[in-house]
Amino acid sequence: MTCDRCPATFRGDFVVSDLIAPPVRLDLARAYVRTIGWSCTDAGDFCPACTGPAPAPAELPHLGALMAAHSPVAGQCAWDGTFCRDCTRETGSAVRWPCAPVLAEADVVPFGGGWSITARPVAVVA
Repeated sequence: MTCDRCPATFRGDFVVSDLIAPPVRLDLARAYVRTIGWSCTDAGDFCPACTGPAPAPAELPHLGALMAAHSPVAGQCAWDGTFCRDCTRETGSAVRWPCAPVLAEADVVPFGGGWSITARPVAVVA
């Protein structure tokens, strides 16, 4: 089961009859992950880190533009780590991701083989 908001995944082995239909199997898995903090509703399946409210719609375009301007890219080898494609091109030397511009505007936490990225509130000037 994969979180509908981040790349977190739950994997488990469940012993069920071949006669049980796939939708019922999914319901059984959802019943179990609810016991370990997941939220599974008609709105989606959310891991324990994502069970809070969704980001405000105003944050989403800003976060998308930020990620488009500072894209993470894997290094040549597994031990190279992840780099900011755009900052590396701009400076001519390897810049680790998350880079300074991303960290200035978002909280970035490694999570489930990927990243949990949450935009910090943007000050609105009236």
